[in-house]
Amino acid sequence: MSASAQKDRFRVIGIHKVPAHLSKEEVERKVNALADKFVRIPSVQQNLLKLELLLQTKFLDDLLEKIGFAPAEPHVILVAETESLDHFTEVLKDKDVGKFLAEAKEFGFEGRASLFSVDVQIVSSPLSRGGTHYAGIYTVPHEVSVAQYGSKFQNWIESWATMQTMKKHEVDFEVWKQNNLIDNYLGELGLLRAEPFFIVRTASKEESHMIEVMKHAEARDLVSAVKQDVDMTSGTNAFCVDIVTKLDKA
Repeated sequence: MSASAQKDRFRVIGIHKVPAHLSKEEVERKVNALADKFVRIPSVQQNLLKLELLLQTKFLDDLLEKIGFAPAEPHVILVAETESLDHFTEVLKDKDVGKFLAEAKEFGFEGRASLFSVDVQIVSSPLSRGGTHYAGIYTVPHEVSVAQYGSKFQNWIESWATMQTMKKHEVDFEVWKQNNLIDNYLGELGLLRAEPFFIVRTASKEESHMIEVMKHAEARDLVSAVKQDVDMTSGTNAFCVDIVTKLDKA
């Protein structure tokens, strides 16, 4: 299946792992409040086109574990979009944003959050707004190079995309590939460089469609086969999400 790159917007991802001493619900409340405060900053209103929170749900957890994925640790994902890199750097240069990030650090974002920009690869079709949404956070193991992992990962993703059930239900499918375009700016703000990640996003029109995909023997076989090579399920957190939109100028 052919894949294309999406170039119309600049996208930045924030991944926050929930600390063991806090509940998922408490972290989601705090992140929601921080996001509400963030979008009120004038430079954010001027430069950001969209800000979404992806809040983890338990839907599909049992099926994902049955086909070979480990239980997902609790996370919150933030997705920001601007027209260009320049527009996002304007946000980062704002002193009010710096003060906001200092407050976020107190909540644990400095040590537990990863912030990075991505290139968007459309594997089948862009994500629709409605339906059932899935997110997979694939962390590159230390013993494997990013290039080697990326090559194996791409082949695996293409295999998922060509599954009969995926095509039957016209499941939207994107891969977000980390790049280093904002790394220097984050360093100036005292934020750590993110671990190497690949993010998978899919969306189906109905819950039943996603269930059928995960119950199909092809899904189990794909997971079983990859465990014999570079295990894409090791260190991976896969789960469905509810989308909370904080800003959208579409």
